[in-house]
Amino acid sequence: MIVGKGAHGGRIVKRRRRRQSKHRKGHVRSYMMLLLMLGSYVLGFKLMARYFDSGIHRDGDIPSSLTISHTSSYESPLIIFTCERASYLQTTLSDIFKYIPRPCTFGCPIIVSQDGENSDVDNVVNEFQQKFASIGIPLFHIHHKQALKSAGGAYQALAKHYGWALSQVFDGRINAELPMPKRIIILEEDLHIAPDFFGYMAATSKILDKDSSLFAVSAFNDNGHLVNNPKRTLRSDFFPGLGWMMKRSLWKNELEAKWPKGVSPMLLLLQDGTSILTVLLSFRILG
Repeated sequence: MIVGKGAHGGRIVKRRRRRQSKHRKGHVRSYMMLLLMLGSYVLGFKLMARYFDSGIHRDGDIPSSLTISHTSSYESPLIIFTCERASYLQTTLSDIFKYIPRPCTFGCPIIVSQDGENSDVDNVVNEFQQKFASIGIPLFHIHHKQALKSAGGAYQALAKHYGWALSQVFDGRINAELPMPKRIIILEEDLHIAPDFFGYMAATSKILDKDSSLFAVSAFNDNGHLVNNPKRTLRSDFFPGLGWMMKRSLWKNELEAKWPKGVSPMLLLLQDGTSILTVLLSFRILG
């Protein structure tokens, strides 16, 4: 189940508007297919055939040793998936810099996972590494070797990137001095967050940890609107994505071994075909 909330003027998470170019339409289709893949988990999933090697490498500029303070607060990192849209990433990171708790108690450290190579994206990440360092929050930059899109399409590349990066985080391979994450907040490079995004995630993490029927918490609700009770949350069997949080145990115990690494899965089917999980959704719209 997903949990969600939302106040007048905008959503907790809002996707920026872009011109509907052929590239954009293709990205939307690819992203929606990935959401279908994740959402279909409520019915279960099966492992599809693997045709390609993962082809990955880590960014060499991640320090092997880093003095990190307040590590007890670093059990819920924030990961941002990006590829080549540097201007969107810059705006998303600006939102995060503006609203992240200081000192950081939730949503840190920050991890930017980049698919492929792009010097403009590298420059944006370097800029914000310095900004976040100035307020005592580490920002790590990891690279995934971009999958051959001609072999399986943008959707396959996106699925590979997600699986690789989530394993990096939940296996503790970002930095040896960080504690093992209990959960992770997931954003993409073209999202706006609201002022109470981190507070919402921190509050609902307690529900996510205790309720085994919850698949994730989401800060986005397609049906969000003005309500009398701004603190209301809903359960849903629909997975909206766009700013969500999941537990390490779900990844390690269920998803990782069955995550499709080579081809686009049409459905995610549980081995026993009986389990149904839900998502906690934000109901109020935040400006």
